[in-house]
Amino acid sequence: MYPAFALWSGRDMYHWYYAADSVIDRFSGRIQDGDFERVFSECQALVLWPGELDGYPQARAFVERHFQVAYQDQYWTLWTRPAEQAQTARRLNP
Repeated sequence: MYPAFALWSGRDMYHWYYAADSVIDRFSGRIQDGDFERVFSECQALVLWPGELDGYPQARAFVERHFQVAYQDQYWTLWTRPAEQAQTARRLNP
């Protein structure tokens, strides 16, 4: 949830995801599964807290289908795309 990652990678910034109070949009239902899936489709790596996607089954399924766990501890998990999927994602989302 840091804008520097978007700026460094040249990707679009999603104000609701990088804002410290994005939890309000989650609780109000303003952010839906499809919103997360759209953002995740442009990523090569994700850092998620345990349970962060509990209310978003479509987004969780997307992550489990397109990413693999590179690191995990009790505080966070680093998900990365396998190399062949990362190349496909870059071609689809230049």
